[in-house]
Amino acid sequence: MQYYTKQQLQGSGKYNSKCRIGNWNEDLEMEETVLKDYLAKRTNGTLKVDLFQKRMNKALAPVELTTVKADGYVHFGDVVQVCHATTGSTLACDIDDKSSDSREDKTHAVTASTSTDPCVRNAFKIVKYEKAKSDIFEREYDDKETLHYGQKIKLMHFPEPDEKPLYLYSKPISTTNFAKFSHFQEIALTPSDSFDSVFVVLHPDVVERSNMENTEGEKVPVGKAVVLQHCATRQNLCLMPQFKFQNDFGAEYEVCAKTLTVLGKNLTMEKITQGMVRGDLEKPELPNNFWVFISSSIQ
Repeated sequence: MQYYTKQQLQGSGKYNSKCRIGNWNEDLEMEETVLKDYLAKRTNGTLKVDLFQKRMNKALAPVELTTVKADGYVHFGDVVQVCHATTGSTLACDIDDKSSDSREDKTHAVTASTSTDPCVRNAFKIVKYEKAKSDIFEREYDDKETLHYGQKIKLMHFPEPDEKPLYLYSKPISTTNFAKFSHFQEIALTPSDSFDSVFVVLHPDVVERSNMENTEGEKVPVGKAVVLQHCATRQNLCLMPQFKFQNDFGAEYEVCAKTLTVLGKNLTMEKITQGMVRGDLEKPELPNNFWVFISSSIQ
């Protein structure tokens, strides 16, 4: 039995349900069903455009950053933006962009956004890393509320009251874990509160850092550049300006974990002449690895 006319099978637009030929009654019923489905979704607010607008409203909802304390330093519990020192872009997340693997704790995408307005997607809370009792090498400070160079932290995505906290994390490169464009170490958000979510705050000047007594233990000022090194892999949080791509929020940069250093050996040779061992020397990082903690009163 022929259910459709030759013109319908060939995709012609000359005939529709108003023409009493072919399968006109079923076409008419289908049009009415599609219209009813559309009206029901519009009433319930479940149209794709409505869902997209709700998602944008939630992600871009304004957030009040922590006001800089009188001492001008970063403190644990502060809600801040993590901005790239040279491009000015802010570390941001997309909660609805989840990993496609089958694991229960799915990860969420992290990028660097050119939008600097404080909102839910680019606000992070600085959480202190609670060391294990067996960790005898972790230094204790008298001022327990202030962040110091050489101290370990976690960056927690500013959560909604009914949401589970998400932490910035990274893992070694594998066949399933890598940055999409650069193929370096992936940076994402995870609900798993583990050592993979721990970063150490380092001084940006490798010369000062090599003299640990000069920087380790110093307080971290708000608005000054730092290096965020992933503790488990010793790779630095890195922005890749050459990888700029489009997502639902516009054009954004890729963020990964990769220590990028200068090619020159001037600093290395200088330190060797001062009696330092080559294995203990570090090369200066490139600006890709420099980040700034931004609070409400810093422009």
